Amino acid sequence: MSYVKGSLSSSEITGLKPDVSSELSLLDVNRYPLVALLTNFGKDPVLGTGKSMKKESCGNHKFEWYEKEYAAVADAINNGAGYAASAVSVVVDNGAYFNLNDIVLVPRTSERVQVTDISTDTLTITRSIGTTAAAALVDDEPLFIIGNAFGQSSDSATASYLQKSAKYNYTQIFKKSIDLSGTHEAETTYTGKTRDEERVIKGVEHMVDIERAFMFGERGSGTDKDGKECYYTGGVIEKITTNIQNESSSTLTEDEFESFLGDYAFKYGSLSKYMFASSVIISAINKFARDDLETVPGEKVFGVQIKKYLSPHGELMLIKEPLFTGTIYGGFAVVLDMKELTYKYLQSRDTQYQKNIQTKGNDSYKDQYLTECGLEMRLEKASAILKGVSAT
Repeated sequence: MSYVKGSLSSSEITGLKPDVSSELSLLDVNRYPLVALLTNFGKDPVLGTGKSMKKESCGNHKFEWYEKEYAAVADAINNGAGYAASAVSVVVDNGAYFNLNDIVLVPRTSERVQVTDISTDTLTITRSIGTTAAAALVDDEPLFIIGNAFGQSSDSATASYLQKSAKYNYTQIFKKSIDLSGTHEAETTYTGKTRDEERVIKGVEHMVDIERAFMFGERGSGTDKDGKECYYTGGVIEKITTNIQNESSSTLTEDEFESFLGDYAFKYGSLSKYMFASSVIISAINKFARDDLETVPGEKVFGVQIKKYLSPHGELMLIKEPLFTGTIYGGFAVVLDMKELTYKYLQSRDTQYQKNIQTKGNDSYKDQYLTECGLEMRLEKASAILKGVSAT
C-alpha cells in the first residue's frame, strides 16, 4: 500500500470497475443458408409457424429413393474412320437410345435418316429421307432423334422402357457439447452465464457443421475414434457431376454467366433455382447486374438474405454461402433445384438440446446438441457447379 500526493490520475487508481459490455458479440447466424432454407420452406415467413415442406423423417439410417429420366434424344457416331455418304450401317455410342422407325437428324449436314434395324449399337438406316443429300459422317458426329414415322397400316411401335435407378444416402450423427465445472456454473461473467452463452454459440456451430456436410460431405461408412460404427452423409458437391463450368482462374463476365445459366444451370429441372455462391461470385454478378437484382421479401425472416436475378433461362435466387472461401472455394458456387432436395432426419433424432448428460456424481454440468440427419438430393442433372472464378 502506498500514498499518492496531489491530483490522482486514472493509472494511479486501484479497484476501477472494468467497462465491459454486458452483451456478447456473436457472428451473424446467417452462416448456414442451405440448412436454414431446407428446414423452413413452407412455414409462415413472418410467424415461423407451420410445417417445413423440405424436411422429412426416415425410419432407417440408410434412406433410399428412385430416379428416372426421360428417354435420351441425342447420341453420336462411334467409328474412328467415319462413314461414307453411301453407308447404311453405322455404329453409335448407345444403340439402346434408338427405336425402329426413329427419324434422326445429323445437325452438321442437316441430313435426316430413318432407323430400320437395330443390333446392339449398330443401326441400319435409310439415308436422305428428304431433299437434303446424304453426306459423309465423321467419328463422334452428333445425332439428334427428332421423332418417328410409321407407314400406313403398320404395326404398333415397339415399347421401350427406361429402368428406374435406386439411389441412397446416409444419416450422419452430429454432436456439439457444453461442459462446465460445477463451480463455474455457479459463477457469473460480465456477459452473463457461460452456459447460456455457449448454448447460443454451440447451437449456431452445430448447424454450420450440418451445412458443411450438406455442401462438402462424401457418402460412406466406417468407424469413429472409439471404433464405433459411423456413417457419413453425401453432400451436393459430391453429387453434382454433370453440369460443371470451370472459369480456370478468370473473372466472371456477364456473357460467361449467361452461358453458364443456359448451358448448365437451367439445362434440366425447374425454371426457378437457388445459387449458393462465394463473395467473389456475388460481387462479380453485382457489378454487371446491379440494377437488375431484386431483394426477395420475407425470406430474411428465415435468416437468409436473398437477391433475385432474372434471366431468359430462368429465375435465380442468389445467396451468399459463407463456407465458400479460400483458394479453391473462394471462386465457387452451386446452383440447386430446391424441389429436388430434402432434409432427412432419423425419426425422433432431429436437432435436440440434451441437458445434464454428465456422468452421475460428477461435479460438472454437460449439455449437448444432437442431430442425426442427411441430405436427399434427387436428379443431380437439375443442379450445377460454377468454379474457378477469380476476383481479378
